Amino acid sequence: FTSAQDGESEAEFLPDDFEEKPEREKKHTNFTLCNVCNIQLNSAAQAQIHYNGKSHQKRLKQLSNGMLKNDN
Repeated sequence: FTSAQDGESEAEFLPDDFEEKPEREKKHTNFTLCNVCNIQLNSAAQAQIHYNGKSHQKRLKQLSNGMLKNDN
């Protein structure tokens, strides 16, 4: 890697198609899917709350009893 010297800008050393992505686009890339409820959970804490919640528990019970319909 060479450094910019004598008035050259650092942009001259980057490829033409190089673009920096804003920081906010990098956030929230990790998430969990609940396949039972078909929802996206954005954090481990949110997932834990969901999995312990009434709606999820009810769907699990229905699924284990064979009462949940398939969307296919």
